[in-house]
Amino acid sequence: MSEEAIERSFVVTPPVSLVAANIRGSIYIQPSAEPILTISATKHLNTGDPGKTTIEIAQEENGSVKAITRKKDSAWVIGPQPCEVDYTIYLPCPCQLSINGVSSRVEAQGLQGEFNLQAVNGNMVLKDLSGLFNLSTVSGRISGERLIGPLELKTVSGDIALYQGQIYEVHASTVSGNITLETLLSGGPYNFRSLSGNIQLITPADTNCNVDITSTSGTLKSGFSTTYFGKHGWHRKMMLQDGGPEVQMNTVSGNLWIISRKTLMNLKDPLFSHLPRQRQTVMDRISKGELTVEDGINILTFNHRIRWH
Repeated sequence: MSEEAIERSFVVTPPVSLVAANIRGSIYIQPSAEPILTISATKHLNTGDPGKTTIEIAQEENGSVKAITRKKDSAWVIGPQPCEVDYTIYLPCPCQLSINGVSSRVEAQGLQGEFNLQAVNGNMVLKDLSGLFNLSTVSGRISGERLIGPLELKTVSGDIALYQGQIYEVHASTVSGNITLETLLSGGPYNFRSLSGNIQLITPADTNCNVDITSTSGTLKSGFSTTYFGKHGWHRKMMLQDGGPEVQMNTVSGNLWIISRKTLMNLKDPLFSHLPRQRQTVMDRISKGELTVEDGINILTFNHRIRWH
């Protein structure tokens, strides 16, 4: 027998609180129409040390539910690895999620509530979520579509790419990872702190905003009409088109892009007349279905080959 399966169901009352942590494997979370939280866990016995890999699934007195993978005794980095464990979780909304994935894939879809999600050396995929977001990654990638709500983001050597969102406030920091957000700019502020990671905002063609940058060597790279209000040391203020929500960036060497998708993908736009031949290769692969549009954007904008004037 190469697998050990566990399934638990709990009667819950929204907002449902879930704490889940995994050290190898995956966590998949989807909505349930019933007031029942269901957790299925599969331990893959031939992927590590089964005797020292435990799965804890329980409901606390306050009604919150936890699903946690633990390694008994010493840290697994100096002994046999823990087994891979795959969790599939269904829960009603609204919910309060606290998820920690180490060397694990985390996926959440179709939920509403509060999301405190962390990944270390693992990827995270988020789709059709609304609420409050606190997302962080170390050496892992966070990707998503159609997120609605304010964001807090932190990344160290991991990229974050969120598309087709309605994000009306951002507080983000990056050491060396790149952050891409596709959203309307409304409300604000949109605050970014970066050591060397780049920030890319993909916005509608009629975007209006004010930009405030403090940077040692990074700069604004915009596809919009820009009015400059002078430079004071490392500090510069600008207005894109008619001005609007505040976009603020404090960086050492990271750049800030603010561009529309149409401009980004328009090969004839003079802003892109100096791009290398790789651009055409990427576009050909997109047209053939070998790359998604999002992958193409990442290749063209995150490899530091773009040189804007």
